[in-house]
Amino acid sequence: MKRLFIICILCLLLACSGNSVSQAPAPSSYVPSHYETIPRTTPTEETVVISTPTPEPTETPTEEPTATPEPTEVPTPEPTGLCGNRFPDVFTDTPVLTENSYSDSGLSITITRYDDNFEICRHIVVYYVADVYVQDIERFETAAATDFSSYDIDYVRNIAERNDAMLAVSGDYFNFTDGKYANKGLVIRNGVLYWDRLDEDHDLCVLYRDGVMKTLEAGTFTTEEIIAQDPWQTWQFGPALFDESGEPKGKGQFNSSITGIQPRCAIGYYEPGHYCFVVVDGRNEGYSLGAEFWELAPIMKKLGCTAAYNLDGGLSAQIEFNGKTQNRNFGGRFIGDIICFRAEEGYSPYHK
Repeated sequence: MKRLFIICILCLLLACSGNSVSQAPAPSSYVPSHYETIPRTTPTEETVVISTPTPEPTETPTEEPTATPEPTEVPTPEPTGLCGNRFPDVFTDTPVLTENSYSDSGLSITITRYDDNFEICRHIVVYYVADVYVQDIERFETAAATDFSSYDIDYVRNIAERNDAMLAVSGDYFNFTDGKYANKGLVIRNGVLYWDRLDEDHDLCVLYRDGVMKTLEAGTFTTEEIIAQDPWQTWQFGPALFDESGEPKGKGQFNSSITGIQPRCAIGYYEPGHYCFVVVDGRNEGYSLGAEFWELAPIMKKLGCTAAYNLDGGLSAQIEFNGKTQNRNFGGRFIGDIICFRAEEGYSPYHK
């Protein structure tokens, strides 16, 4: 029994010893988990480090500075109307009415009284001048007592009122008749041909659509020539007050039988769109006697006109402005027609 115990002890010892010998060593690659893992390399292999070359810095091209554009000059608008932009101070954007003037965007009227004081005339003379600018030829109107196909007559002031005229002067009495002879001549009014009759005894005044005004000596034109040019107005009373060179005619050079010292009415021309109307008072001792043709012509030249033409005078010579007669003509007399200018709508001198 004792022997058996000893044998068992020995067997146990042998068993423990055998286990210690047979345990295989841990692989060389084993690393305890608490160590940092180090990658293995094969001794025969070279570690090649490939370095990517740093690119040369490329210069960003500097943009050329954009040149500041030169300011473009705003083109001046083309002149419009008969006057264009030659008289910027005579027109107004809105209507302006004073005691002796009126203006709006296309019409300007100024009334001035002159006392000659023997500067031109050899006697006392008072005359009135209406200085007129228009941009549109259609505002330069004529009007008849009723119409230009009739023989009706009336006072200047009445015809002016019916036509709402801001300015009106006597015309050429186109339908005058002494019971035997009607002095019609060539009648073109506001662009319309009414009568085509060649009057070989009277000078002709023509206002064209472009604003140009010309006077023609009797016998130097045909009605066909004038009509072919499509004028805006014609008057055949006369005479023309200037000669062909634009100088005032002298004594004995006027083609008219209405001589002597008389009240007068005349139209004057400066340039397209600029005109004047002159009314000379007369037959009034101590105030104004009137003028001869050879006195009226220098008056028109003194005003600066380049052409001038006599219209119907005597008691017909009258100037109306803003519903009032400006000159003294003893109440006037009947006449067939007027020259007139209307204000813009809302500025009627007769329907306020």
